[in-house]
Amino acid sequence: MKIKQNFKKRFFQGLIATIILISLVAISPFIIFPILNSIEAAKLARTVQNKELPEKTAIVEVISGVGNIAGTGNNTSLWAGMLIKTELTEEEICSFYHHNNVQKVDERNKRTSIMFLVSSDFHALENISVYDGYYIVEWTDDAVSSFFDLRGH
Repeated sequence: MKIKQNFKKRFFQGLIATIILISLVAISPFIIFPILNSIEAAKLARTVQNKELPEKTAIVEVISGVGNIAGTGNNTSLWAGMLIKTELTEEEICSFYHHNNVQKVDERNKRTSIMFLVSSDFHALENISVYDGYYIVEWTDDAVSSFFDLRGH
């Protein structure tokens, strides 16, 4: 009788351990892939920070984020934004960064539409009152996984 009780006890312990293990395996991608996407977004920001700048231009701040920047659902993208201060004209900056989205910063436009979607802000803009020569330049890239990162849904 004692053997039967031990068997039942071990069986239920094994069953519970199996259920816990299966649950952990099932939810782990929803933890791992968002972390990987955030790491990749930070790498994109570091890459952006090391890019060549046009003359008379300085980097003020570089930030990154992850989210659904297309607004179509089920698509996670990486984003990096660079706030620059330059003496160049808007035309010269847009020409230099012709493959990127460039936005002139002013009192009403301190964020791009993508920045709203990835919930990112340039903290340096909080201390600036005259926005002449400030621009936001954006880069995007594909995420490691869109399916398992809920920021893209």
